[in-house]
Amino acid sequence: MDERDKPGQVLGVGIVGYGRLGRALHRLIDHGRSRAAVLIWNRTRINVPGWTSIHQLAQQAEVILLCIPSFALRQLLETLKPALRSSTVLVSFAKGIEHTSGQTVDQVFATVVPTQPFALVGGPMLAEELVAGRQGIAVVGTHDPTIYLKLVYLFDGTELLLEPSGDPRAVSLAGVLKNVYALAVGISYGVGCQPGECQNFRQRALQEMLAVGQHLRLPTSTINGPAGVGDFMTTSSSPLSRNRRAGERLGQDGSLDREAESIASFPHLIALVGELAAFPILRATSQAVMHGQSVGRAFAAVLPGAGQSGDKNPSRS
Repeated sequence: MDERDKPGQVLGVGIVGYGRLGRALHRLIDHGRSRAAVLIWNRTRINVPGWTSIHQLAQQAEVILLCIPSFALRQLLETLKPALRSSTVLVSFAKGIEHTSGQTVDQVFATVVPTQPFALVGGPMLAEELVAGRQGIAVVGTHDPTIYLKLVYLFDGTELLLEPSGDPRAVSLAGVLKNVYALAVGISYGVGCQPGECQNFRQRALQEMLAVGQHLRLPTSTINGPAGVGDFMTTSSSPLSRNRRAGERLGQDGSLDREAESIASFPHLIALVGELAAFPILRATSQAVMHGQSVGRAFAAVLPGAGQSGDKNPSRS
């Protein structure tokens, strides 16, 4: 990055949530060129370098990276809000719909911290691959282009490449869709279909995801880009993806990983889509996830061999 293009030295970066993604982003920043000072808050201090209180982090950080799931976002924002400076940028990597309110991540920001600058980041950036030095691509959805420039500066010299988007809601919904369809692909592997059948099903899932995106009037550039197709291709093909693994478990033994973003977001996505007749894979997945139908019965019409997977009902425990 040319010196003239840099938005200014990042004085402090906060990372909230030090799971796989939080650790991966910390590593990127440490190995990049920004020389940012990193503060970290996590629920526990065990194996967390640079841990600080949430209040101190909110006061000192110029950019706060929120590496937490969507169901925890509202409470976290309420906690941060009293100590935030008006200029502090909040950046969320969550890809879900809040279970209690049905709000997308951008709507949660608008409700809880309406005057705070924020961005949503989506794209194929599995934490394990970033840690291994493999390249990740992400879309920064924000109404303020200076936030995009600040994040480009923050990750300058790292394996994470960033693209801008002026539509954070579209970035948010693209992430929801890719999670749900990665879940469906995981189900196909879980029921034990042959590799060729799984690949064909994955291609059909991608085409249906694009059709749902069009139905929801998402910009073609967003759903076809890294936040949509790119993230789906990575997530649905990687056994490291929690949503892919959640689908495999559902297909294998009927159990539900209720903390997987795909499953938590499902009822509200279905409400947004409405009539499902044109989207058979989404309809089949909803029958298994929301209505307790066995995967074999739900997927019999869309996945060859699914009917032989047994009559396993999702666990509600």
